[in-house]
Amino acid sequence: MFGSGVAGYTYLYTTDEGTRRSAEFWKTSGPIYLHYRFVQFLNRDLKVLSDDIADPYYEQLHTQFAPVSRDLTYKMRGFYLKNAQLLSTQEGFMPEAYLKWMKDTQDNVPSEFEGSGAQEYCAMRMKEEMNMEFDEVFEWWDDEPLGVASIGEVHRARLRGGQEVAVKLQFPDMERRFRADIKTIKGFCALAMPHFTSTFDEVEKQFATEFDYAGEARNLTEIRDQVMPEYGNMVEIPRAHHHLCSRHVLVMDFLRGKKLVDGVRAHYAQVAGLLGTTVEELERQQAAEVQEVLAAAQEWA
Repeated sequence: MFGSGVAGYTYLYTTDEGTRRSAEFWKTSGPIYLHYRFVQFLNRDLKVLSDDIADPYYEQLHTQFAPVSRDLTYKMRGFYLKNAQLLSTQEGFMPEAYLKWMKDTQDNVPSEFEGSGAQEYCAMRMKEEMNMEFDEVFEWWDDEPLGVASIGEVHRARLRGGQEVAVKLQFPDMERRFRADIKTIKGFCALAMPHFTSTFDEVEKQFATEFDYAGEARNLTEIRDQVMPEYGNMVEIPRAHHHLCSRHVLVMDFLRGKKLVDGVRAHYAQVAGLLGTTVEELERQQAAEVQEVLAAAQEWA
Protein backbone atom coordinates (compact mmCIF):
# COMPACT_ATOMS: atom_id res chain seq x y z
CA MET A 1 0.00 0.00 0.00
CA PHE A 2 2.76 2.42 1.00
CA GLY A 3 4.77 1.56 -2.11
CA SER A 4 1.80 2.17 -4.39
CA GLY A 5 1.20 5.55 -2.67
CA VAL A 6 4.80 6.59 -3.22
CA ALA A 7 4.64 5.43 -6.80
CA GLY A 8 1.45 7.38 -7.38
CA TYR A 9 2.92 10.57 -5.90
CA THR A 10 6.10 10.11 -7.92
CA TYR A 11 4.01 9.82 -11.08
CA LEU A 12 2.09 13.00 -10.22
CA TYR A 13 5.32 14.82 -9.39
CA THR A 14 6.85 13.97 -12.75
CA THR A 15 3.72 14.61 -14.84
CA ASP A 16 1.71 17.30 -13.04
CA GLU A 17 3.10 20.83 -12.66
CA GLY A 18 0.71 21.66 -9.82
CA THR A 19 2.06 18.76 -7.75
CA ARG A 20 5.64 19.81 -8.45
CA ARG A 21 4.90 23.40 -7.44
CA SER A 22 3.17 22.29 -4.25
CA ALA A 23 6.14 20.06 -3.35
CA GLU A 24 8.55 22.93 -4.00
CA PHE A 25 6.51 25.24 -1.76
CA TRP A 26 6.32 22.79 1.13
CA LYS A 27 9.98 21.82 0.85
CA THR A 28 10.97 25.46 1.43
CA SER A 29 8.10 26.81 3.55
CA GLY A 30 7.70 23.81 5.87
CA PRO A 31 11.04 24.32 7.67
CA ILE A 32 10.43 28.09 7.86
CA TYR A 33 7.06 27.50 9.51
CA LEU A 34 8.57 25.04 12.02
CA HIS A 35 11.23 27.56 13.06
CA TYR A 36 8.62 30.26 13.70
CA ARG A 37 6.24 27.81 15.36
CA PHE A 38 8.92 26.67 17.80
CA VAL A 39 9.49 30.23 19.06
CA GLN A 40 5.73 30.84 19.10
CA PHE A 41 5.20 27.65 21.11
CA LEU A 42 7.69 28.78 23.76
CA ASN A 43 6.33 32.33 23.74
CA ARG A 44 2.55 32.09 23.40
CA ASP A 45 1.73 28.51 24.35
CA LEU A 46 4.13 27.65 27.18
CA LYS A 47 4.94 31.27 28.04
CA VAL A 48 8.50 30.21 28.76
CA LEU A 49 9.72 33.20 26.72
CA SER A 50 8.34 36.65 27.42
CA ASP A 51 7.56 38.93 24.46
CA ASP A 52 10.68 40.99 25.19
CA ILE A 53 12.85 37.89 24.97
CA ALA A 54 10.97 36.33 22.01
CA ASP A 55 11.02 39.45 19.81
CA PRO A 56 14.79 39.28 19.08
CA TYR A 57 14.37 35.63 18.10
CA TYR A 58 11.57 36.60 15.70
CA GLU A 59 13.74 39.35 14.22
CA GLN A 60 16.53 36.85 13.68
CA LEU A 61 14.11 34.54 11.87
CA HIS A 62 12.87 37.45 9.73
CA THR A 63 16.45 38.26 8.69
CA GLN A 64 17.25 34.62 8.01
CA PHE A 65 14.17 33.63 6.06
CA ALA A 66 13.08 36.80 4.22
CA PRO A 67 15.68 36.18 1.44
CA VAL A 68 14.62 32.52 1.24
CA SER A 69 10.97 33.54 0.81
CA ARG A 70 11.97 36.14 -1.79
CA ASP A 71 13.91 33.60 -3.87
CA LEU A 72 11.05 31.09 -3.69
CA THR A 73 8.52 33.75 -4.79
CA TYR A 74 10.56 34.84 -7.80
CA LYS A 75 11.18 31.21 -8.76
CA MET A 76 7.55 30.13 -8.45
CA ARG A 77 5.88 33.39 -9.51
CA GLY A 78 2.14 32.77 -10.08
CA PHE A 79 -0.07 33.38 -7.07
CA TYR A 80 2.94 33.60 -4.76
CA LEU A 81 4.08 36.69 -6.63
CA LYS A 82 0.55 38.11 -6.68
CA ASN A 83 0.29 37.63 -2.93
CA ALA A 84 3.62 39.40 -2.37
CA GLN A 85 2.46 42.34 -4.52
CA LEU A 86 -0.76 42.62 -2.51
CA LEU A 87 1.04 42.43 0.82
CA SER A 88 3.60 45.00 -0.29
CA THR A 89 0.92 47.69 -0.07
CA GLN A 90 0.04 46.85 3.54
CA GLU A 91 2.38 48.92 5.68
CA GLY A 92 2.66 47.47 9.17
CA PHE A 93 1.18 44.11 8.21
CA MET A 94 4.46 42.33 7.39
CA PRO A 95 7.84 42.44 9.14
CA GLU A 96 10.15 45.02 7.57
CA ALA A 97 12.59 42.37 6.30
CA TYR A 98 9.79 40.83 4.21
CA LEU A 99 8.11 44.09 3.27
CA LYS A 100 11.33 45.47 1.80
CA TRP A 101 11.65 42.83 -0.92
CA MET A 102 7.90 42.62 -1.43
CA LYS A 103 7.87 46.30 -2.42
CA ASP A 104 10.36 45.48 -5.17
CA THR A 105 7.76 43.18 -6.74
CA GLN A 106 5.73 46.27 -7.70
CA ASP A 107 8.29 47.42 -10.27
CA ASN A 108 11.23 45.03 -10.53
CA VAL A 109 9.76 41.67 -11.55
CA PRO A 110 11.75 40.09 -14.40
CA SER A 111 9.95 38.88 -17.50
CA GLU A 112 9.20 35.20 -18.00
CA PHE A 113 10.30 35.61 -21.62
CA GLU A 114 13.80 35.99 -23.01
CA GLY A 115 14.80 37.95 -26.08
CA SER A 116 11.93 38.04 -28.55
CA GLY A 117 10.00 35.34 -26.65
CA ALA A 118 7.08 37.62 -25.78
CA GLN A 119 6.64 38.64 -29.42
CA GLU A 120 6.73 35.01 -30.55
CA TYR A 121 4.23 34.02 -27.87
CA CYS A 122 1.90 36.87 -28.85
CA ALA A 123 2.13 35.81 -32.49
CA MET A 124 1.22 32.23 -31.55
CA ARG A 125 -1.78 33.34 -29.47
CA MET A 126 -3.06 35.70 -32.17
CA LYS A 127 -2.85 32.93 -34.75
CA GLU A 128 -4.56 30.35 -32.52
CA GLU A 129 -7.25 32.56 -30.99
CA MET A 130 -7.90 35.24 -33.65
CA ASN A 131 -6.54 33.70 -36.84
CA MET A 132 -4.40 36.81 -37.36
CA GLU A 133 -0.78 37.14 -38.43
CA PHE A 134 1.39 39.17 -36.09
CA ASP A 135 3.25 40.99 -38.88
CA GLU A 136 -0.02 42.01 -40.52
CA VAL A 137 -1.18 43.67 -37.29
CA PHE A 138 2.00 45.25 -35.87
CA GLU A 139 4.67 47.26 -37.62
CA TRP A 140 6.82 47.64 -34.47
CA TRP A 141 7.15 45.85 -31.12
CA ASP A 142 9.27 46.59 -28.04
CA ASP A 143 10.69 43.40 -26.50
CA GLU A 144 11.34 45.25 -23.23
CA PRO A 145 8.12 45.05 -21.18
CA LEU A 146 6.57 48.20 -19.76
CA GLY A 147 5.62 46.25 -16.66
CA VAL A 148 5.53 42.68 -15.39
CA ALA A 149 2.88 41.37 -13.00
CA SER A 150 1.96 37.95 -11.66
CA ILE A 151 -0.48 36.97 -14.40
CA GLY A 152 1.07 38.69 -17.40
CA GLU A 153 3.11 41.56 -18.75
CA VAL A 154 2.58 44.61 -20.97
CA HIS A 155 4.52 45.61 -24.09
CA ARG A 156 4.49 48.77 -26.15
CA ALA A 157 3.81 48.31 -29.85
CA ARG A 158 2.65 50.16 -32.95
CA LEU A 159 -0.14 48.98 -35.22
CA ARG A 160 0.05 49.12 -39.00
CA GLY A 161 -1.17 52.65 -39.63
CA GLY A 162 0.78 54.25 -36.78
CA GLN A 163 -1.43 53.81 -33.68
CA GLU A 164 0.64 53.22 -30.53
CA VAL A 165 -0.83 50.53 -28.31
CA ALA A 166 -0.15 48.65 -25.10
CA VAL A 167 -0.34 44.87 -25.48
CA LYS A 168 -1.08 42.82 -22.38
CA LEU A 169 -0.05 39.17 -22.57
CA GLN A 170 -1.14 36.47 -20.15
CA PHE A 171 1.72 34.11 -19.29
CA PRO A 172 1.48 30.52 -20.59
CA ASP A 173 -0.62 28.13 -18.50
CA MET A 174 -1.02 30.81 -15.81
CA GLU A 175 -4.61 30.02 -14.83
CA ARG A 176 -3.81 26.39 -14.00
CA ARG A 177 -0.72 27.45 -12.07
CA PHE A 178 -2.71 30.02 -10.08
CA ARG A 179 -5.40 27.53 -9.10
CA ALA A 180 -2.81 24.97 -8.00
CA ASP A 181 -0.95 27.64 -5.99
CA ILE A 182 -4.08 28.86 -4.21
CA LYS A 183 -4.94 25.27 -3.27
CA THR A 184 -1.45 24.90 -1.78
CA ILE A 185 -1.66 28.21 0.09
CA LYS A 186 -5.06 27.27 1.52
CA GLY A 187 -3.55 24.02 2.76
CA PHE A 188 -0.73 25.95 4.42
CA CYS A 189 -3.19 28.38 6.02
CA ALA A 190 -5.25 25.50 7.40
CA LEU A 191 -2.11 24.47 9.27
CA ALA A 192 -0.48 27.78 10.19
CA MET A 193 -3.19 30.47 9.99
CA PRO A 194 -6.68 28.88 9.97
CA HIS A 195 -8.42 32.26 10.29
CA PHE A 196 -7.11 33.24 6.83
CA THR A 197 -8.53 30.21 4.98
CA SER A 198 -11.90 31.83 4.22
CA THR A 199 -10.06 34.90 2.92
CA PHE A 200 -8.34 32.83 0.28
CA ASP A 201 -11.68 31.29 -0.71
CA GLU A 202 -12.79 34.81 -1.63
CA VAL A 203 -9.48 35.56 -3.34
CA GLU A 204 -9.92 32.45 -5.47
CA LYS A 205 -13.38 33.64 -6.55
CA GLN A 206 -12.04 37.11 -7.34
CA PHE A 207 -9.26 35.84 -9.58
CA ALA A 208 -11.55 33.50 -11.48
CA THR A 209 -12.46 36.38 -13.83
CA GLU A 210 -8.93 37.77 -14.30
CA PHE A 211 -7.79 35.16 -16.79
CA ASP A 212 -10.14 36.21 -19.60
CA TYR A 213 -8.62 39.27 -21.27
CA ALA A 214 -11.51 39.49 -23.74
CA GLY A 215 -13.83 39.97 -20.77
CA GLU A 216 -11.42 42.54 -19.34
CA ALA A 217 -11.57 44.42 -22.64
CA ARG A 218 -15.37 44.51 -22.46
CA ASN A 219 -15.20 45.80 -18.88
CA LEU A 220 -12.70 48.45 -19.94
CA THR A 221 -15.05 49.64 -22.67
CA GLU A 222 -18.02 49.71 -20.31
CA ILE A 223 -16.10 51.82 -17.80
CA ARG A 224 -14.86 54.12 -20.55
CA ASP A 225 -18.36 54.61 -21.92
CA GLN A 226 -19.66 55.48 -18.45
CA VAL A 227 -16.85 57.79 -17.35
CA MET A 228 -15.53 59.64 -20.39
CA PRO A 229 -18.70 61.53 -21.45
CA GLU A 230 -18.86 63.34 -18.10
CA TYR A 231 -15.29 63.30 -16.83
CA GLY A 232 -13.29 63.18 -20.05
CA ASN A 233 -11.77 66.57 -19.28
CA MET A 234 -10.29 65.18 -16.03
CA VAL A 235 -9.24 61.59 -16.79
CA GLU A 236 -8.31 59.40 -19.72
CA ILE A 237 -9.23 55.72 -20.03
CA PRO A 238 -7.58 53.66 -22.75
CA ARG A 239 -9.73 52.31 -25.56
CA ALA A 240 -9.67 48.55 -26.08
CA HIS A 241 -9.19 47.26 -29.65
CA HIS A 242 -11.70 44.42 -29.38
CA HIS A 243 -10.89 42.81 -32.72
CA LEU A 244 -7.34 42.30 -31.40
CA CYS A 245 -8.35 40.92 -27.98
CA SER A 246 -8.72 37.31 -26.92
CA ARG A 247 -8.54 35.27 -23.73
CA HIS A 248 -4.76 35.71 -23.54
CA VAL A 249 -4.15 38.98 -25.42
CA LEU A 250 -5.47 42.48 -24.67
CA VAL A 251 -4.64 45.41 -26.98
CA MET A 252 -5.50 48.94 -25.85
CA ASP A 253 -4.44 52.52 -26.57
CA PHE A 254 -1.05 53.45 -25.18
CA LEU A 255 -1.32 56.37 -22.73
CA ARG A 256 1.66 58.35 -21.53
CA GLY A 257 1.86 59.40 -17.89
CA LYS A 258 3.27 58.73 -14.46
CA LYS A 259 3.25 55.34 -12.84
CA LEU A 260 0.42 54.98 -10.32
CA VAL A 261 2.83 54.58 -7.40
CA ASP A 262 4.66 57.76 -8.42
CA GLY A 263 1.39 59.66 -8.70
CA VAL A 264 0.26 58.45 -5.27
CA ARG A 265 3.58 59.48 -3.72
CA ALA A 266 3.34 62.93 -5.33
CA HIS A 267 -0.18 63.30 -3.92
CA TYR A 268 1.06 62.20 -0.48
CA ALA A 269 3.78 64.85 -0.67
CA GLN A 270 1.16 67.53 -1.38
CA VAL A 271 -1.03 66.35 1.51
CA ALA A 272 1.98 66.22 3.84
CA GLY A 273 2.92 69.78 2.88
CA LEU A 274 -0.59 71.05 3.63
CA LEU A 275 -0.53 69.30 7.01
CA GLY A 276 2.92 70.58 7.84
CA THR A 277 4.46 67.13 8.09
CA THR A 278 6.42 64.67 5.93
CA VAL A 279 5.50 61.72 3.73
CA GLU A 280 7.45 59.44 6.06
CA GLU A 281 5.43 60.63 9.04
CA LEU A 282 2.15 60.09 7.19
CA GLU A 283 3.26 56.57 6.32
CA ARG A 284 4.17 55.89 9.96
CA GLN A 285 0.75 57.12 11.06
CA GLN A 286 -0.96 54.91 8.50
CA ALA A 287 1.12 51.90 9.58
CA ALA A 288 0.18 52.51 13.22
CA GLU A 289 -3.51 52.66 12.31
CA VAL A 290 -3.21 49.39 10.38
CA GLN A 291 -1.51 47.77 13.37
CA GLU A 292 -4.36 48.87 15.65
CA VAL A 293 -6.94 47.39 13.28
CA LEU A 294 -5.02 44.10 13.03
CA ALA A 295 -4.63 43.89 16.81
CA ALA A 296 -8.35 44.46 17.25
CA ALA A 297 -9.13 41.80 14.64
CA GLN A 298 -6.87 39.28 16.40
CA GLU A 299 -8.56 39.96 19.74
CA TRP A 300 -11.98 39.54 18.11
CA ALA A 301 -10.89 36.26 16.47
